[in-house]
Parts: sequence; C-alpha cells; structure tokens
Amino acid sequence: MRINAISYDKAKYHYGVDDFPEELPVTQGGVHMAFFYCWMLEKGFAGEDLLEDGADLLVKIHQETEDYSVLDLLFDFNYGGLMDEDFNQEGAEFADAYYDDTSVFSKKYGSYLQDYSGLDLDLLEGAKEQRYYYIQFSDQNYEKAKGLLDQRYQQFLEFQGN
Repeated sequence: MRINAISYDKAKYHYGVDDFPEELPVTQGGVHMAFFYCWMLEKGFAGEDLLEDGADLLVKIHQETEDYSVLDLLFDFNYGGLMDEDFNQEGAEFADAYYDDTSVFSKKYGSYLQDYSGLDLDLLEGAKEQRYYYIQFSDQNYEKAKGLLDQRYQQFLEFQGN
C-alpha cells in the first residue's frame, strides 16, 4: 500500500450528485471507471492487493460460466473507486497522467473523462435521454473505450520517451 494514495475517481462522485437519475442503480455511476479498470487489468497493470486478495474474483471475471464483471469487481473489491494502489507502478504512472485533467500529458492529448464523454457509446435499453449515466456496460462499449485507451497509452509511451 502506498503512503498518500491518490484517488482517481469514485462512483459516489457521480451517483451522489443531484442530476443522477433516481431510477438507475448506483453502479451506473461507475461504468466509465469499469471500462478503464478492465483495460488496465488486461494490460497487466493490476496492483498487489488485487492479485493477492482478489485473485478469486479475477478468476470469476474470466470464467464464461460466471455472471461476474469488472463492474462488479469495481464495487465489490474497490468499493466503487479507483486509486493508484489498485495498479502496479506502470499502470499508476499512466493513470496519473491520463485520468488527471491537469497533467501535462492530458492537457496535450486529453484526459480520460474528456475522451470518454466524446465516445459514441450505446445506452441502456429504454434510456429516456442521451446522458452520461445511461451508458450501457457492454462488451461493445468496452471495445470502443479500449480502442481509445490503446491509442492514449501509445501516445503516453511516446510522450514519456521525449
């Protein structure tokens, strides 16, 4: 565990606001974080705590017979938040640069939340309006976010090289 851990985002920052639709589950406040978290895990950027204490949950995510997702993991293991300690050193460095809209990197290339809000993502069935909170947690939407994250990570690697 790192001293002075950095919190990137928490679902309660989203579901705890006045404009969060009452009819939606609180997990909808974490969909954007779950896409980011899923990508980080696929890249091998998981932190020690998850690898040691949440290994059984990681197995559940990868079993096709389980109805368990990274969105579930985000709320079950991470309590609906993302912190630097959730990632290894390499992952935390990328998250520091890309999730923080004040970083030099994100000012040049864009931050995750800025980029995410510009993606053309599918909404929940029956969504009354095109709003951030109605984004569907789906494989199709993840693939769109993954393409963006792959691009930004490549730019990050190039940016670090300068």
